[in-house]
Amino acid sequence: MKILFVCTGNTCRSPMAAAIARQKLSQLGRDDIQVDSAGLAVFGPDPAASYAIEAMSEIGIDLTDHRSRPLQFDELPTTDWFVAMTPSHAAALSSAGVSPGHIYVLNVPDPFGGSLEVYRQARDQISTAVDRFLKEVLPCE
Repeated sequence: MKILFVCTGNTCRSPMAAAIARQKLSQLGRDDIQVDSAGLAVFGPDPAASYAIEAMSEIGIDLTDHRSRPLQFDELPTTDWFVAMTPSHAAALSSAGVSPGHIYVLNVPDPFGGSLEVYRQARDQISTAVDRFLKEVLPCE
C-alpha cells in the first residue's frame, strides 16, 4: 500500500503528517506500507519549515533532511490513498484525475507563518487525524 500526504508547499503539514504516519505504522509493525508527501505548489526543493522541524523534534521525529517536492502525475495510478490537508487540496487532486474514493481529507489549517505554538497545534491535530485515518483504512488484523 502507498499513502501520499498532500498539502500546498510540502514544507509544513504534509511532511509532518507523513513522518507521524511512518512513526505510527512502525509502532504497529506495518513496514509493508509506503508513506510519502508532496505539494501541489512546490517551488523548491526547500527544507521543512523551521517551526515544523522544532515541533516535530519535541515528539522525537527528525524532519531536518526533508526537502519539498511536487506531486508527480506518474504517482497518481500507483498511490492507494491521497491524504489531503484541506478540501481544496482534495478538489485539486480530484481535478487531476484521482478518484474521490482514494482521497481522505484531514482538515488541518496551514500553520505557515505562524508561531511555534501554531505549529505544535497543527502537529497535534495532524497526529489525531492520522490516527483516525489509519484506523479507517488499514485492514483489520
